[in-house]
Amino acid sequence: MEAETVKAMNLTNILATVFLLSIAVVYLACQPQTDSHPRATIEGGYPPRFMVSGRGTLDSIIVSGPDKKRKAPEGAADYREEYWMIMPKSEMDVQRLAESGGIIYGKVPEGFVQWIPKSGAPAPLFEGGLFNFQLQTKGSGGAVSVFFTLREGKVITTGD
Repeated sequence: MEAETVKAMNLTNILATVFLLSIAVVYLACQPQTDSHPRATIEGGYPPRFMVSGRGTLDSIIVSGPDKKRKAPEGAADYREEYWMIMPKSEMDVQRLAESGGIIYGKVPEGFVQWIPKSGAPAPLFEGGLFNFQLQTKGSGGAVSVFFTLREGKVITTGD
């Protein structure tokens, strides 16, 4: 009888452990996922407002578009050029930028320096052009890239 009691107790312990592990797995699966990689959305019309979220040490923000000075060969994609590039003056986490209310194209936020163009306003964005917003972080923090165009004065994102 004692051997059967020990076997029953062992089976009960095993079942209890499996049950508790199952509950733990379900609990963890239901928790919100915290993704620290940067993300970006674009709001408004012209000039667009770039809203960012996530974490990471910010390296640069670049807006590029069609290079109107160089004609692409027939059937090829347009050449690209960087219209605007800004960089933080000192180390800055993307989260701090996220809390600032976003970045408006052509308006250098406090704590940043404009690299492209060296001075003055960046090239104007125009209807129908395919533009790209890039936020790059240092190290392995990640980057985000969003393509967009302007149609009837509104920003239309076209994917990553």
